[in-house]
Amino acid sequence: MARLLMLNAYNPSISVGSGGSYSAAELQATLQKIFLNNISMAVTPTELVSTLSKRSDVSVWFLSAGGSNIDIYRACKHALLNEVKSVNILVGRKNSKLSNLQNKYHYGNIVEAQLPCGKDGFLATNSLLAFSVIFFRAYCYVANKKTHLPKTISSLLRATLKDFKTIEKLRFSLKGMWEMDCLHVIYSNKLKSVAVDIESKFIEAGLGSIHIADVRNFAHGRHQWFSKNFHKNGILCLSTEEDKALSIKTLSLLPDSIQKESIIFRDLYGAELIAGILLSIYFSGFRGEYKNIDPGRPGVPG
Repeated sequence: MARLLMLNAYNPSISVGSGGSYSAAELQATLQKIFLNNISMAVTPTELVSTLSKRSDVSVWFLSAGGSNIDIYRACKHALLNEVKSVNILVGRKNSKLSNLQNKYHYGNIVEAQLPCGKDGFLATNSLLAFSVIFFRAYCYVANKKTHLPKTISSLLRATLKDFKTIEKLRFSLKGMWEMDCLHVIYSNKLKSVAVDIESKFIEAGLGSIHIADVRNFAHGRHQWFSKNFHKNGILCLSTEEDKALSIKTLSLLPDSIQKESIIFRDLYGAELIAGILLSIYFSGFRGEYKNIDPGRPGVPG
């Protein structure tokens, strides 16, 4: 993976994912900007097929836990046939359909990461966390930065989330949020992947209604929602220490009758994004317990 990142370090980058893998695509796009200071964006397979032109001078990354999703397969085939600058695939198992596709065309690169964490449930959690760690370590290697990932989940959250003590105290502090019927998640640009993943998990598992927006786009009319909808609406603000003043000021301008919580992430040179994915997993779990829904097995009708 690190070798592929090095080979494509100076190319504009597009990360492609569906469902939980889209969260990983957003995370990779952010790491690309942090470590390589390069243009990068995350798209869905449909967006890629709709916009990618023949022999585009871009590096395209396809992310898939199982490598059999029909949308990611068709998007990858589209990129291979259009012979873009570089096609790269990260898949969480060996001998997948994506692997067979890459072998058929003899174009592009594939990394088959046999994940030690087991199969995902209905939501992508194991593969998403694994992909996040893989990308973080690979980018650290490319940028010649030492990887400093704490050995436990609690120690990573403690190093990253300001005022974090324990998982149980986190649950208690966010109680007002996961009791809301409709939640607005506003975020610093660096933390978009965290907001995207919370939205993905809440909607896919039927946990609740979610609106997401970066902290400045929220100010362009989205606050109006609260003047017309009064019942059980809350705001969860995700910000970095660099721009926490803007987030705090934004929340202070809204009425105290609105349930508000702010989580500030310390800068750990990209590791805070992994902590953000963990936060999303725990937060979805808290909401699932409140709604009596198991996010991993929410019950999917035919």
